[in-house]
Amino acid sequence: SYEDLVQRLEPVIMELERQENVLVVCHQAVMRCLLAYFLDKSAAELPYLKCPLHTVLKLTPVAYGCEVESIFLNIEAVNTHRDKPV
Repeated sequence: SYEDLVQRLEPVIMELERQENVLVVCHQAVMRCLLAYFLDKSAAELPYLKCPLHTVLKLTPVAYGCEVESIFLNIEAVNTHRDKPV
């Protein structure tokens, strides 16, 4: 579950916060957890955060959060994003 993954990522997140420039290559579920933390998103929002495949997400710390820049790499792939049910 995402809850379990967030707990396992806690030491990684603490280490990321101590570093300067870091490149993280990871699965979409891991990226959603990291984005939720750095963008201050709720547990309810976490599963629906957009993490497109083959895209570099550059997070730059700013006051009260992070700025996100998406750099798409033009590679053919399926989209696994799920919209939040209404």
